[in-house]
Amino acid sequence: MQMEKKSQIFIIDDITDTADLLAHFLNSSGYDTCIFTNGEEAIKVLENAATPPALILLDLMMPGVDGIQVIRRIRANQSLTYIPIIMITSSADSQNRVLGLQTGADDFLAKPVNRAELLARVRSLSRLKQVYDEKVDLLTDVQEAYNRLAAAQGELIEVEKRKSQMEAMMTTAAGICHEMSQPLTSALITLQLLRQNGDPKISEDVYTIETSLLQARVILDKLRALTRYETKPYLGEELILDIDRSSETPALKNYNQEINGEQDTSLN
Repeated sequence: MQMEKKSQIFIIDDITDTADLLAHFLNSSGYDTCIFTNGEEAIKVLENAATPPALILLDLMMPGVDGIQVIRRIRANQSLTYIPIIMITSSADSQNRVLGLQTGADDFLAKPVNRAELLARVRSLSRLKQVYDEKVDLLTDVQEAYNRLAAAQGELIEVEKRKSQMEAMMTTAAGICHEMSQPLTSALITLQLLRQNGDPKISEDVYTIETSLLQARVILDKLRALTRYETKPYLGEELILDIDRSSETPALKNYNQEINGEQDTSLN
């Protein structure tokens, strides 16, 4: 059985004894702690940490980079997610407490720190951090869903555009078929009448021309078949272009009859 990962708390205090005491309280209550004796070091670790801590305990009065500066730099760093900060102050530091809260701290504890109060504040802000993280995750999921929807919409627009282009092409092809069908049929009828004249020389030439025109008629019927299409589901949800090839039959039948010497005037 996998053990639940402990929440990590950063303790930033230049007084080692105070930091060790806070760490002892928290470790015995099921938390994982990391101690820093100056603010600059803590900020560098925060900026490079793969996983930020669940909470920070921060002493305001420190040499060099003090607690107020640490709060200001953490809150100004857009790459850092929200981290609750509890100030550790002396009872006389009312002005610093107000300044710390105005700068971005979430709560404060007065020295000497009471263990029960410490744990209560830590648990309260840990729940706040959890709610915040859940909200961020939810917003991230919503943004990803929106991005997928936008991508799907773009693909649908492209499909509709291609469909419109195909329909326009098919309409043009159908018009060409219609325009060519009548003169082709008239020519075939005329050739049949000429062949009935009985002149062997004329009949041979007419047969050669008629055979070529019938082959053209077959090609025209194939083009007409392409203009009668629809998409049908076959396997699962796969849509496959379904071509109506039935319009080839009359011309092919007529062509075969002509090759075999049979007479058929049903050319329309």
